[in-house]
Amino acid sequence: MGKRKSSIAGVTLIEVILVISLMAFMLVVMAPNITLSEANEVSSKLGKLSSDFRSAYDSAVLSGKTHRLGFDLGQGTYWLEMTESNQVKLGASVLDRELTPEEEQDKSEKFDQEFERFVDLADRAFPDPETGKDIVPESPVLQAKAALKGPKWKLVETGEWGERQLGDILMFRDIQAFHHVSKISLADARDKAIAYIYFFPSGYIEPAFLHLAYKGKDGAVNEQKSPYTIVINSYEGYVDIKDGYVEVSLANPE
Repeated sequence: MGKRKSSIAGVTLIEVILVISLMAFMLVVMAPNITLSEANEVSSKLGKLSSDFRSAYDSAVLSGKTHRLGFDLGQGTYWLEMTESNQVKLGASVLDRELTPEEEQDKSEKFDQEFERFVDLADRAFPDPETGKDIVPESPVLQAKAALKGPKWKLVETGEWGERQLGDILMFRDIQAFHHVSKISLADARDKAIAYIYFFPSGYIEPAFLHLAYKGKDGAVNEQKSPYTIVINSYEGYVDIKDGYVEVSLANPE
């Protein structure tokens, strides 16, 4: 029985290698101006990005916690975060751009400072006219603090997860999720080109798409090489990788 398990595992590994090799071969055939080593790197990064979307989807469903993938377009990095809060809602408002992690921290600290006045008011006791004992009122505002402040996010740092690097060949060109007014573009947002895509424990992913490009000189987009469009399947946790810069409607991403 042990020998059979080993054989199955070996076949699976071979299949993975064959898939990556086939992707690399197709990249070279379709884009002859890239080398085989570049094609191997690109197919590896695209495969990893695809599997990371599935991993985030699985983690949200299995843990029962809302997750989000964060992307820093300027740095070419992405990471996974989660929250214990059940107050994550999309659709109430849309954003021109995301807050950077530093801006989120400043906003959180400012909220805590301003909320202190409600704490001071709530702590003011008054005497019971019959017993003379002090009564401390219960404030619904204090009870609603977590909902008013919004969810607190933390990095998912496990043996599987950490910050990902897109690498030296590919770059994020733009990203749009359902809660964005329009595409968050590296060319427009520069150092504030941050984007998030949300994964819910119900098994639903926020509709979104990404455009990847080849890096040119000084980190600019290499327009001579065909980019990639990645469309997220909102209900299955998989992504569809398309050749070229494909315009996608979030109302009907397929």
